[in-house]
Amino acid sequence: PPVVTLGHAADLIVREGTTVKLSADGTRDPDGDNLTYSWWQYAEADTYKGVVKIQNSNKEEASFTVPNDVESGETIHVVCEVTDGGTPQLTRYQRVVITIKPFTKAEIPEKIEPFITPFGEFNFQRPQFRDTTVSIIDFGAQEGGKFKNTTAINNAIKQLSESGGGTVIVPPGKWLTGPIVLLSNINFHLKEGAELLFSQDFDDYLPAVLTNIEGSEVYSYSPFIYSFKQENIAVTGKGVLNGQGKPWWEQRKKEGYSKSPHLLRKMNENEVPLNERRFGSTERFIPPVFFGPLYCKNILLEGVTFKYGAFWTINPSFCENIIIRGVYVLTDGDYGNTPNGDGINPNSCTNVLIEYNTLDTGDDCITLKSGRNKD
Repeated sequence: PPVVTLGHAADLIVREGTTVKLSADGTRDPDGDNLTYSWWQYAEADTYKGVVKIQNSNKEEASFTVPNDVESGETIHVVCEVTDGGTPQLTRYQRVVITIKPFTKAEIPEKIEPFITPFGEFNFQRPQFRDTTVSIIDFGAQEGGKFKNTTAINNAIKQLSESGGGTVIVPPGKWLTGPIVLLSNINFHLKEGAELLFSQDFDDYLPAVLTNIEGSEVYSYSPFIYSFKQENIAVTGKGVLNGQGKPWWEQRKKEGYSKSPHLLRKMNENEVPLNERRFGSTERFIPPVFFGPLYCKNILLEGVTFKYGAFWTINPSFCENIIIRGVYVLTDGDYGNTPNGDGINPNSCTNVLIEYNTLDTGDDCITLKSGRNKD
């Protein structure tokens, strides 16, 4: 009979909305017979009472997306049924148990424990902010997902930073915005139920700013959340940052993108001056990262969800003292698959803590970068 071997553990823990990739890679038949596959939901064993739709259910590798109405702790059971082509046909089964159990605030310790390493002890501390709070509504923001709140949000950040800093509150609701520019001593806090919808209009991310793309510095489209040479900045809360990245993904299929990354790398290698590295158009098209602070210190990302950006998700460059904790990154799910949708990519950074995060990506989850060539 077939020997069913999974390409992953038989017990998986995932979050709602996650795309679960099922694999029977390694399955074989001792007699060399051809094998047929069938993945199916074993509903009688589920504690989740709904139905999941399994894609490519007759292939060696299949997938399904966990419905958003699944409750924490519920289980979904999927069976891999493998039948050989011998006479008589023989069938074997392997069950996969998927438990929905996202990290909750209660499961993530509030205290950040020190780390003892061969290089010494590291004791990470969150940046501290004044008790002053303002709401983006106070600066003219309008909920509903239709009105662009870029000016209101950035005015709130600017005025509070200039007065000594504090917390800028994004209340529950849907808020459309262009790029957000974080300034020193600002905690940008999304309340539970708040969702920032980032504009799909490329022009909103101009004029070009100095940013870092795959280790090369360049003037191009602004990251969705940008900061340059600032200190004590944070994005926190239980809200969602939704990049709505499909227009950026589609633009990558056109001629303007096909040559641009190679051109930037050549500029890097040839030490072309920064002021001549000008991109940020459909002719010289490079999609921006989602969270891209440059030359900043004391950065905190905690609790928020990042979804479906244009490119890499969390990509601080040449920054110091970074805490990324309890964050959920989703780049591969119901909405689609972000091309090069990496999760967390610190580049040429010092003292970085990454813990208690959930990364559901179609590309790298975490990579450590050290620039590219001359940069």
